[in-house]
Amino acid sequence: MKLITNHLVAILNVASAEAITFARRMGLDARKVWQLFASSPVVGTGVLRLRGKFMVERRYRPATMKIEVWQKDMQVIGDMARAVGSPMPLFNACGPLFDAAMARGYGDADTAAVCEVLERKRHA
Repeated sequence: MKLITNHLVAILNVASAEAITFARRMGLDARKVWQLFASSPVVGTGVLRLRGKFMVERRYRPATMKIEVWQKDMQVIGDMARAVGSPMPLFNACGPLFDAAMARGYGDADTAAVCEVLERKRHA
């Protein structure tokens, strides 16, 4: 159950970062977007409520979950998915973003720091 939970958290974390970045690129006030959607009964998740605030404030320390620790969880989830033959396209797309955050010096920062990776990317 923990692996499934963390699988969803990884995806929702990256999805939240993507949405905040998209809002900023559209010229919207990221804080207002976060406030509106974090409280939504449809798209408001615990991940968006917690980590979205960090992303809006661009404040990732102190971490609630450090990226360097999260990397271990990502590895365990990926290993289990391969072992049971479960397709994980969304989860697999998240890994390189967490890796890039580590490479940019965010290892001790909250996993919300993947938002900074996306902020520096152009359209893929």
